[in-house]
Amino acid sequence: MQIESGFTGEIIGPSGAGKSTLSNLLNSMNSPITAGITIWGLPRWILAKSSFLSFPAFVRMVIEDGTFNIENGKQIIRLRAFYDYFRFSVLRNKNHINGGSTEIKNSVFLDEGVVFALSKISTDRQNYQRSIKQWEKNVLDRWAQMLDTIIWLDAPNPLLIERIRSRSKNHRMKYKSDEEISDFLTRYREAYQRTVSRLQARGDLRILKFDTQERSPESIANELVSSLNTNESNVIMKTTEI
Repeated sequence: MQIESGFTGEIIGPSGAGKSTLSNLLNSMNSPITAGITIWGLPRWILAKSSFLSFPAFVRMVIEDGTFNIENGKQIIRLRAFYDYFRFSVLRNKNHINGGSTEIKNSVFLDEGVVFALSKISTDRQNYQRSIKQWEKNVLDRWAQMLDTIIWLDAPNPLLIERIRSRSKNHRMKYKSDEEISDFLTRYREAYQRTVSRLQARGDLRILKFDTQERSPESIANELVSSLNTNESNVIMKTTEI
């Protein structure tokens, strides 16, 4: 497997698949990969700016739908803020690291980024109004120009359920029944597939799938780091199907 340096990707997968573990490993290695960029914890000033700039979208939601969904509004603010933050802070920092060169060597992985956010919206939301569909289309159009690669982690449901229950990190499904957790995991997989398919339809998005029952986080991280090819322009990616 060979991948170009300077790419932007997102690590996705259902809860318990190992996204945070992989991000932490990539950051701990001496490599040109920065991982773990997320929609959460954005600076307050950029969220405030996004709230102001999103006002026309809120008006359109009221006009087209006859109502305003607060949760939808929060996601609109958060994802607009994340887009600006990513463009002006993350990408600028990548360029600065390489002395301002237009040939960016550093690569960035999102963890709970735009693919996660859009999938979460479609999974959790009960009212799928017309205005939010148009907003999602615009978000996909923007990010299709920026995302190069998806690292898709997954594992069988019984293992994911065990991980969700045993890890110290709190999770809303932690104390649910096996059936409820399995349904939750299935709905998120389906939402990821819809979001990724819509992004693929808009650009040249490459997908790498890893089964974290069969592969350790360390072996996946090592493969990703060793696969960076800084000398050739061609990209060859082998997908490990689950």
